[in-house]
Amino acid sequence: MAVAASRGFTLVVTKDGHILAFDNNERGQLGVGDFDIHSEMCILNYVDSFSGCEVVMVAAGPSFSACITNDGSLWNWGTDLAYTQDSGMKLHKCRPVKMCKSLHGNSPVIMVACGWGIMLIL
Repeated sequence: MAVAASRGFTLVVTKDGHILAFDNNERGQLGVGDFDIHSEMCILNYVDSFSGCEVVMVAAGPSFSACITNDGSLWNWGTDLAYTQDSGMKLHKCRPVKMCKSLHGNSPVIMVACGWGIMLIL
């Protein structure tokens, strides 16, 4: 199990590999498919949200989130950092998107951390 919290929202990885998410969601950082506030827990089922791979780690930045699944894949949602840097515009994704492994040397990801406009991976 793991937990991450940031600017008004919380993400919890269950022992079964799902994510429970709740509270602020103005930029889609909960990953539940909308931009509404959720005062009650919503579940991101790993079968539906992460191509059947269980979540092993989660991280939260001020306006985006990321997780790692048991196959070493990296997923993110909320404010799209790459799009913001390339164009100066902000794009918000309200569902998890798998990041291409070529962006991190085709190696499996084992840790992720999110901060103010930055995501670090190991």
